[in-house]
Amino acid sequence: MPVVFPIAYFGSISYYKDLISCKDIVFELEEHFVKQSIRNRARIMTSNGVMELSIPVIKQNGSKTLTKDVLVSSALGWRKDHWRAIESAYKHAAYFDHYGEEVQALIYQTTPDLVGFDLSIMERLKTWLDIPYSFSCSTTFNSIESKEIDFRLGYTAHSFNMDYYYFQVFQDKIPFVGDLSLLDAIFNLGPMSRKLLIP
Repeated sequence: MPVVFPIAYFGSISYYKDLISCKDIVFELEEHFVKQSIRNRARIMTSNGVMELSIPVIKQNGSKTLTKDVLVSSALGWRKDHWRAIESAYKHAAYFDHYGEEVQALIYQTTPDLVGFDLSIMERLKTWLDIPYSFSCSTTFNSIESKEIDFRLGYTAHSFNMDYYYFQVFQDKIPFVGDLSLLDAIFNLGPMSRKLLIP
């Protein structure tokens, strides 16, 4: 049976661990867009603690807009804000120089739709860490009632905030926080981030 996932903007460590643990993955594009979710939000660690980055989107049909029809807003200078926040948070991380320019390019990409925007990021992360998962995209809505496990609802099979530890940039002033965006691990651990995802 297909396992249904939402798309994600620089998804969390548990999100990618869940992806890897499943087969027959389907990204749900036919749902009504769920606001304030991982579809357009990511969490990073800054000198002031956890910060949530949110992509402003355009829902042409209001609350009835399907995820596949959601557009990325070019207003408000959010790309500049996101990149400044990431650069400030991770410029002293061990692997910032290796991945920083590519992350900046991903944020400044001009893909107009959120699905294409997120999937390009997900494909890059998959390539960087050689993550073994494949997926398809839905062409009809997957009924929630028909699924035993539905990751669209925020469920995770790997809620493991305390199951691992790695050096974070501001650990001298802020206790370790797990399950942030995979970017946090990538900037701090580089290719070794893969060990957090694959048993």
